[in-house]
Amino acid sequence: MKLMSRRGLISHDGSYVYLCNNIPSPSSLFADVWYTGYEKIGPAYYIERKNMPTHLLTCTLSGRGVLKYQGKTVILKKGDVSLISCHAHHVFYPADDSWEIAFLHFDGVQLPPLYEAFSKGGLPVHNDPTLSVATCIFKIHDILATLDVVERRLITKLIDYHTGSEVHQKIQKEINSTFFALLQLIENDSEEFENKTALLGKRFICENYQKRITLDEISAAAYVSKYHFSRLFKKTFGVTVLEYLSDVRFRKASMLLTYVGMPPSEVAESVGWDLQTMNIHFKKTLGVTAGEFARQEKIKMSLKSE
Repeated sequence: MKLMSRRGLISHDGSYVYLCNNIPSPSSLFADVWYTGYEKIGPAYYIERKNMPTHLLTCTLSGRGVLKYQGKTVILKKGDVSLISCHAHHVFYPADDSWEIAFLHFDGVQLPPLYEAFSKGGLPVHNDPTLSVATCIFKIHDILATLDVVERRLITKLIDYHTGSEVHQKIQKEINSTFFALLQLIENDSEEFENKTALLGKRFICENYQKRITLDEISAAAYVSKYHFSRLFKKTFGVTVLEYLSDVRFRKASMLLTYVGMPPSEVAESVGWDLQTMNIHFKKTLGVTAGEFARQEKIKMSLKSE
């Protein structure tokens, strides 16, 4: 296979397609491909740079690599996808003897909002277990690898001005697929984040139901606003936060009234209610007050023992 880079032929394992697009086009309607490919990197590899006008998309295919970006360091493992702004200072090097990646340098008006969404909540890294992003990169690479240098320069203009050639349409289709795959990773990780956030609040309720806890305290334990937490909790568990808290208290109160024999007033206090509130919930759920429920359970227990 012909291996190309900015300087022409390269000796290590990999394949590049460089489009010679040296001037960024702010008028681009979608995204401009600068260069793309894949490489298998050895331990001597080290890249440190900044002030480049592109965004860099990488997908780890095997091994592990190190990304230093925005003052943080992350180990990239198989399936990890990173999207960074090359204008910012960044460093790449292998964490193992061999690190294999697919990459895409591209630019365009759609990149900044995509990057912002991709990096929301921390470093711009998401895991792609199916390697869908790498598949898109390979398809773009394979299309461009069939062209000679003159054709690549022409394709750069075609991407910029959308003149609609057959090759351009193929590239545009794969760029669209790349964007879709990245957005899907964001959505998947967002759902995982939402589930973890809701579970943090649920755990706080289970550990603190006996106190007079508020929605502000519960959401604070999940590190989000009470409005955002309320929405996530209802989406995850199908009930509101206060409905779940009431259900936990009701189940605990029912057990205490049935098996411990505590007076209703003490039971109410031990589960974070006052007696009146507890009676309202028992009446609404079972049609009887807490005291009446306790008497009924006592009769049932005595009948079982006879």
